[in-house]
Formats: sequence, C-alpha cells, structure tokens
Amino acid sequence: MYLDAGQSIQLGVAQIGSDGIWKAGSDINADAVTTGCAFDAGAGGVISIGLLQAGCGIALTSSGTLSFGHLQAGDDIGLASHAGSVLGGQVDAGGSLLATAAADIAIEEADVTQNITGTSGGAQRWGRYAAGGDTRLQSQGDVTVGSGASGRAQSIISGGSITFDRVAAGSTVSMDAQGGSLSGGNLQAVSGVLAARNQLSLSQALVDTRLNLAADSIQAQVAQSAAGQGPLTTTLTGYHNGVARKVVVEVDPRDAWLIDQLKAVDAQLATRSARASIGQAYIERTMALNTAQMRVFMDNTNPMLRPVDVQLIQLDKSFRLAADGTFLVTDAYVESFGDGFRVTSPNYNRDHVDSDLNYFGESALRYMGRMLQLDPGYSDQAPVRVFDVDMGEDVIATDGAAVNFGAPN
Repeated sequence: MYLDAGQSIQLGVAQIGSDGIWKAGSDINADAVTTGCAFDAGAGGVISIGLLQAGCGIALTSSGTLSFGHLQAGDDIGLASHAGSVLGGQVDAGGSLLATAAADIAIEEADVTQNITGTSGGAQRWGRYAAGGDTRLQSQGDVTVGSGASGRAQSIISGGSITFDRVAAGSTVSMDAQGGSLSGGNLQAVSGVLAARNQLSLSQALVDTRLNLAADSIQAQVAQSAAGQGPLTTTLTGYHNGVARKVVVEVDPRDAWLIDQLKAVDAQLATRSARASIGQAYIERTMALNTAQMRVFMDNTNPMLRPVDVQLIQLDKSFRLAADGTFLVTDAYVESFGDGFRVTSPNYNRDHVDSDLNYFGESALRYMGRMLQLDPGYSDQAPVRVFDVDMGEDVIATDGAAVNFGAPN
C-alpha cells in the first residue's frame, strides 16, 4: 500500500497485506496499522501512531516529534526525528533498534534481539531495555536508565549526567558523564570503565575481573563475581586521569584486591580480603586502607601518631604498597607499626628504586641497639654509659618524632 499525500495522512485502523509506504508533506496520524512485511513512513511534520505491527522491518522518519504506543517488527526498527523528539511506549524488534533525535529520546520498554543504538541532541530516558547484542547510547544531555541489559557490551556517553537503577552486560560496561555526575544502583558485567566529571556513586557493582572508576569524587561498593579469576583489579583516579578530591571504595574480592593506580587528595579504602596491593599511588593528604587483618594509615600533612596497625608518610606523595595478612611491603616512610606486624621497605634512595638490601621499618635507635654489640674480648674496656635505654621496651621519642612500636629486636 503506497500513500503519497502533499498534506497530512489521517487514518484510524489500516491493515496492509504486503508492504506499507506512506509519505506526507505534513503530519501522519494513525491509531493502528498492520502490514504483512515492511512499513516505511516519512512526514514533513509529526508522526503519531498508536499500534504498529510489521512482519518485516519498520522505518519512521519525521521532521517534528515522532511518537508511538507500541511498535512490533520481525526485523529492524529505525526511528528518526530530524528536528524533534522520539517518544514511545513499547518496542519489540526481531533485529536491531536505531533511534535518532535532534531533541530527546524517551522509550518506556524495548526488547530487541540484536543491538540498541540511541543518539540524541537532548536527553535520553529509557524505562527498561533488553538487547541480545550491544547497547550504545550517546546523548548531549542527561541519560536516565531504569533497567538495561545487554548480551554483549554497553556504552553510555552523556554530555550531562548519567543515572541508572540497574545495568547488566555480558562483557564490558563503559559510561562517561562528560558534563555532570554518574549515579548508579546495581551494575553487573565482566568488567567496567566508569567516569564522571563531578561525582560518581555506585551502590553495588558485581564484576568478574576489573572496574575502573574516574571522577572528582568517588563512592562505590564493589564485589567480585563467582566467575572471576585472579585478583579483582581497580583503577581509582580523577576524571581524565586527574587527581580525585575524595575516594571512598569498599571491595569484596574472591582472593585479593589489586589497585594498579590510585590518585586522590584523600582516600578511604576497605576490603574483606587480607591481601591488597597498590601498584602506583599518589596521595596528597590522607589514605586509610583497612584489610581483614591490618589497618594502614597515611597522613602526608601531619606526622602525629594514630591508633592504627601501620602508619606511613610520604612527603613526595608517590608510593606503592602490598599487604598480605600482617605483613606489609612499601617504599613509603614507615612511622610506626604495632606488635605482631612486619613491615619491610626497599633500601632508601631518592628515586624509590629497589636495591638488593631491604630493611625493617624500625627506628634508627632500635636498629643500633639491636645490631651493635661489644666484642667480648674488649669487655673490660666498655665505654661509659651516658644514657640508659632498655631496648626491650618501646622506644619513645620526643617532639613528635617517628616511633616504631613492636619493631623486631
């Protein structure tokens, strides 16, 4: 059925045995349309269709707003509004869904066998979608997703903010809130890369291997799925690899937590694992790392001792560390550590390059008392003791100097 109208097309119910091709110089309005195969409609004004069922594909193009109640097609569905918005209720496609709008896209439900692609000059709002393949949403405005699932990858790029209740992907999830914040509920994927110019908050993420988070302020809870192998790896930085103002992250890995890069002014890190390591760290002020067996604290602004298991300071702000149970290896300066904990550092040099000799993080006074002993052959020539320090007791220094409680003797 071919209709070509210089003005508008107004129909109630239309049943077409084969293809339907409608062209209108102005608007197209229909309550219900059924075609045996494809349906192609183009309007110089708006398109408004209640129910549209096609045995093959659907292609709708309008200059103004494109609105619909329910679209059902055996193949691909293409929706385009050159100067307005795409607004709809439900989409069922046997192929892919491609939606393009100069303004907004708002679709309540979409079930698609293959891919979903949405591109808009304004905001996007998706109530629920499920794609057997990839989902790629790109918007100049905000993006809001209620529940979104993809059999393969998901990508959401927003010129404003991103908000979602639940997002799941069979492979990687990537999100970038280029002009605002990212606020998420539940995220599930093999791996994820999430970024936001302002704040990034994630209620619960379940990933197999890796999750990278980048924002001015980060708050997230992350767990490793049963399918994950090896350590759970994260990167925690500011937006575009800058320095985050604040990082608050809690991680529950199956075995170990590996932070390959951390860049923050202040960071609060916690894990249920006894094994955690930071490959490259830059902390401007403070960092707290709480594992299942150790509390590590760093304050690069104040050497005052705190009631923690291990306290560090690093004036150039760059360091690395690895915690395994009650054992810690770090190239940061060790201010103190408690009884039952072992701390080892590479021999000091300005460039933090490892040398052959490691040392225990203990005070120089305790080290001298432990290592220097008088030769028995000169016992009658012992020097006069000018001070009396029992090396078996904790060495207390004055004026806020570093003290290592429980250092090996």
